[in-house]
Amino acid sequence: DNDAVLAISAAPGVIIFKQDGNFDRNCGFGNNSWNAVYIRHDDGSVAWYGHLKNGSLTNKTIGETVAAGEFLGVIGSSGRSTGPHLHFELYDAGGNLIEPYQGTCNNLNNDSWWSNQLPYYDSAINKLMTHSAPPVFPPCPQPEIVNEKNHFAQGQTVYSAAYYRDQLAGQVSEYRIKKPDGSILLQWTHASTFPHYAGSYWYWSWDLPEAAQTGIWTFEVLYEGEIYSHQFAVDLTDIKPQQPGVAGQYALHQNFPNPFNPSTTIPFSLQSPGIVSLKIYNSLGQEVRSLLNEFKTADSHSISWDGKGAAGEPLPGGTYYYRIIAGDFMETRAMILVK
Repeated sequence: DNDAVLAISAAPGVIIFKQDGNFDRNCGFGNNSWNAVYIRHDDGSVAWYGHLKNGSLTNKTIGETVAAGEFLGVIGSSGRSTGPHLHFELYDAGGNLIEPYQGTCNNLNNDSWWSNQLPYYDSAINKLMTHSAPPVFPPCPQPEIVNEKNHFAQGQTVYSAAYYRDQLAGQVSEYRIKKPDGSILLQWTHASTFPHYAGSYWYWSWDLPEAAQTGIWTFEVLYEGEIYSHQFAVDLTDIKPQQPGVAGQYALHQNFPNPFNPSTTIPFSLQSPGIVSLKIYNSLGQEVRSLLNEFKTADSHSISWDGKGAAGEPLPGGTYYYRIIAGDFMETRAMILVK
């Protein structure tokens, strides 16, 4: 529903078939048709990208070319599907089904078809979040109740959650809650005992001190050699982000275009004049660019980003996050840079 996961082409090729307009909130196996894009590559092989969201497919038509990494559609649950996911299927020039991953599970062909084959279990944290209450996952096809919260008052209860992929038994996660001055309020470790979770999440609740430091706090996790971080604000009162609107409100709007290449525009609105910070972060929570740190008037504004890092280097395609801080207002949104 939120266009959270996009399908992009694994290799350049020509669109040979598209199918759209079908129901995309299925929760089981039936005889429903799916929404899909079919691409033929230079070597004659054909890839299927299926179960896509109704009406989300690329505007390109049959016979047009796509580049590697180009947007094809939004992940949905059309066709014979038990829930939102991408169905990726690959055939060689002779029409034989191919397994692109080379490993013990592959009994179809002897070689890998990936230009850079990742591990079969690609363990990582997809996202860190803070919540006002535990997230709720109702039965398909009802949407999740995320209970996301990034602004807290002193003394309030915080729910800190980590969302994993391919979490394996015995992998240790080291959690830390850092105050604005960099000192540590809480730290703990955790490891799952279950052999393999394709997707998993864990949350802990804790109370902010009654006299907690105000400012930007950090929820940080060290997992499999990578540090992931999420920032949230502690205010004297519980300040909630305004809904997107016009000048006279605080709002961080969705960038456009999105996905984008090579540049995009980020609009925002300010209720009061003051110093505004707007920074770009990669999927690991690492700052890659500071776009703004200066005084701005109470008005509607926008700023462009060229997809480059602090040193002017072009950044790789993927998901990036842009965060605005203006006084007590803080909000973060995601955007997709395609290459």
